[in-house]
Amino acid sequence: MGIFSTIKSSILDNYISPFAIALNSPDYMIGLISSVPGLLGPMTQLESSKLIGKTPRKKIVLISVLLKFLPLFL
Repeated sequence: MGIFSTIKSSILDNYISPFAIALNSPDYMIGLISSVPGLLGPMTQLESSKLIGKTPRKKIVLISVLLKFLPLFL
């Protein structure tokens, strides 16, 4: 599981901004693409601490993995 996460993050981190530039995306869109993943991580950590007390960890992990890979298939 860890190796696939590393491969996905390496591909997205290294190639998503140049791809957006090649598509002539506006500057604000390239900035959003670059900054949103860095903001979502800490925000989800804050919310996940609240969820762990209410929901089983297995269900939380399953949902978070599905949500993480969903944008790659759409």
